[in-house]
Amino acid sequence: MVQELRRDRLSVAVTCRILRVSTSGSYDWLSRVPSEKDYADAELLDTIGDLRAVGRGTYGVRRFKPS
Repeated sequence: MVQELRRDRLSVAVTCRILRVSTSGSYDWLSRVPSEKDYADAELLDTIGDLRAVGRGTYGVRRFKPS
């Protein structure tokens, strides 16, 4: 979020103050390697996107059936 707001021309210091996070923590987060959960979440989002495409963009738990 810090980087997204930075693209909107807000400084990192101001953005971090608004979000109540430290600037050092923000920069540390940028340099972190993705965790196993990050990879699992990305895979889940891909699966959901695939299912949504098959369902022609319709929503609802009843539309998602095990394959």
